Amino acid sequence: MHSHSKLDSFGKDRAKSYDQSNNHIVPIYENLHYLIKILLSEVAPNSKILCIGVGTGSEIIELAEAFPKFTFVAVDPSESMLEVCREKLKKLNLLDRCELIHGYVEDVQELEGFDGALCLLVLHHTTLEDRTKIITGIFKCLKTTGYFICAEISFDLTSSAFGDIIEKWQSMIRRSGSQEGKIQNLPRMMKEHLFIQAPSEVELILVSSGFLNPIQFFQALLIRAWYARK
Repeated sequence: MHSHSKLDSFGKDRAKSYDQSNNHIVPIYENLHYLIKILLSEVAPNSKILCIGVGTGSEIIELAEAFPKFTFVAVDPSESMLEVCREKLKKLNLLDRCELIHGYVEDVQELEGFDGALCLLVLHHTTLEDRTKIITGIFKCLKTTGYFICAEISFDLTSSAFGDIIEKWQSMIRRSGSQEGKIQNLPRMMKEHLFIQAPSEVELILVSSGFLNPIQFFQALLIRAWYARK
């Protein structure tokens, strides 16, 4: 039985507006994708890449352009998000390089078949139990020495520094034109509705799932990213 209920909460309207509603963090995405391309430049030119929680397909579009021989398997529990992803990939003539799976990592059949795997801005929506299942599942899908790259909101919410950095985060969200009430509610929302872990906790799960020496290579306010190899 699947318990990843948080991930399956994107309806059709929300899926269609998802990219637009996240415009305020486009500069963060751009820098993150730039660094991911540098990391994946070390894998074979014809690599197969697994994208878990692919959403509207931004990472596939970025990587497909940079690495014209890469192929992709993209997984998402939201049919609405996958539909938007499929439309975008079709417009860019990328569908023939992609397999789209409506489901979860355990629905991927090719164990040890992938040179790299991405899970971007997904894990802070999942419970600790589901997070462990996802990371362990990705580990099983990767070839030996395959890269796993994950990005998520990560911070020690009990730290005295959280109050300061959340103010900076609120300033960023304010630039998107969000309602002030929603902005003021962000600290409570993060603590009550997301499953945010401190960086040390993220790295502990990566290691306990079998990954070697996870390295944080990116931070932009509350968003951090790691890479590790099998």
